[in-house]
Amino acid sequence: MPLVQIKGISGYLSLSQKQAIISKVTDAVLSVEGEALRPGLLLRMLPQANGVSADNLLPPMTFAT
Repeated sequence: MPLVQIKGISGYLSLSQKQAIISKVTDAVLSVEGEALRPGLLLRMLPQANGVSADNLLPPMTFAT
């Protein structure tokens, strides 16, 4: 199950802006991973009270080659 987490400043985006981001990011992920993963895709928008900093981001991802 793909998991996408988007962190942003709390209260910065309107509901319609959040919906647009969710739709576009979902489409982008599925264009790479495949439409079959749509039912299991989990996308979370996480508000950050103090904004986004290097301290509250996920560690960099590494990919095996």
